[in-house]
Amino acid sequence: MIVLSLDSAMNGCSACVFDEQNGVLAQKDINMTRGQAEALMPMVNDVLSEAQITFKDIDLIAVTHGPGAFTGMRIGLATAKTIGLVTEKPVVGVSCFDAIMQSAVANKGHFSAYEQCVVVLETKRKDYYVQAYDSDGVTKVGEPSVMLAKEIDELSHKNTIFIGDGVTRYEEEAQNPKTYFIEKPTPKTVAILGVEGYNQSPENMSIKPVYLRMPEIGKPKNPPRQLEQ
Repeated sequence: MIVLSLDSAMNGCSACVFDEQNGVLAQKDINMTRGQAEALMPMVNDVLSEAQITFKDIDLIAVTHGPGAFTGMRIGLATAKTIGLVTEKPVVGVSCFDAIMQSAVANKGHFSAYEQCVVVLETKRKDYYVQAYDSDGVTKVGEPSVMLAKEIDELSHKNTIFIGDGVTRYEEEAQNPKTYFIEKPTPKTVAILGVEGYNQSPENMSIKPVYLRMPEIGKPKNPPRQLEQ
């Protein structure tokens, strides 16, 4: 199976062509907090060209669907759905929590020395997106939540490691937690999780955005100009 994976939900923008038999055929991965709308499709075209395949050769599209940045998340989903519609290929959503957790495991090796892993993602506000896992990095403990630092502290009664792009700020607010910083998921991990999700339930794949809070959209600083009558 050849997978096209996309991610623009967090602190970057990535596209990857992954072959289950041969691994990563091509990938592009850029750190960026905005501008994903202009960057994502050119990246897709670049990785397809580098992998020497076309859209018709893709078997599955995997895309991160949150939680994450409101605009970036919807850019990735819209792009994936459009490609899926045109190519008539399935699209599967991948949790940003799972993608970060598994990317950390792939980079670090394992976290078996800890009783619990807690993924802490930035909301760019005072709180954090939070999901706890067992030490295997796979089994979820509890439900995903939005928490303040003091509420996250209550999860650390066990031998816990905190993982994610929110741990740098969390370290400043908490009392010396053990943390492992990872800014965003690897494109390969998004592809692998997409395949796993598709194989587990091809008839029930969710590509809806995951919101743990409603987006906060403010009024423009300058009101729209009106023509004088």
